[in-house]
Amino acid sequence: MLEVHYKCRCMEAEAFVCLPYRDEQQDVVEWVEDVVGGAVTRDHDARSPLCRATAMEYCKIPIPESAPYVGGKPVVN
Repeated sequence: MLEVHYKCRCMEAEAFVCLPYRDEQQDVVEWVEDVVGGAVTRDHDARSPLCRATAMEYCKIPIPESAPYVGGKPVVN
């Protein structure tokens, strides 16, 4: 699983969501918008249902050197 950290201005500390790794055939932009964005939105809504911010402070998608592509599962030697 891929751990994506994010923070909204309404939050005191960052939070994270665990996502499955992206399939190589899946478009990276669609994956970021649909999978990452959807998961972060659902998690944030559950944590802060009254927040009306239109943008988060940051979202960190880890890209280890051993990952073959953005969102890909790192290769373990």
